[in-house]
Amino acid sequence: MAQKKHEVIAEIIADYEKLANMVLHQLDEVKKLISTSEQLPGKEQLKDLKGHESKINKLEVKISDNIIQSIALYQPVASEIRNLMACYRIVISLERIGDLALSIAKQLSRIESQEVYSSLSGFISKMMDLSVEMARSSMLSFINHDMELAMWTIK
Repeated sequence: MAQKKHEVIAEIIADYEKLANMVLHQLDEVKKLISTSEQLPGKEQLKDLKGHESKINKLEVKISDNIIQSIALYQPVASEIRNLMACYRIVISLERIGDLALSIAKQLSRIESQEVYSSLSGFISKMMDLSVEMARSSMLSFINHDMELAMWTIK
């Protein structure tokens, strides 16, 4: 039973890493949209982002369910529960970040003036760069149990 518990927890962490990479990809795609100030995001680009967001949502549900099942079925020790609960909370936040990335792209597509879009894209791009760097650092700090990186992200 202990071996199965460790396998299930390892699978949850692997799925977390997959979700983190999917969210980072989503953020990178939005960054690309922002950095191309010559043109506003098109319907095809938004459709691709929506499809990717749907995959993120499904994986978030799978991970959340697996965490709940692992706690109920395998009775992890306190340190494992803390790790699983931290993962659970992060997964919920990652899904929300994916939602917000899509929302940013939708809002960009609503800007009617190319001139206004071009003037804002540099500022928005800097904000997006910092946000992506913070998200990436927080995800890596959890995976690698890196307290220094976690503290940098908080500060």
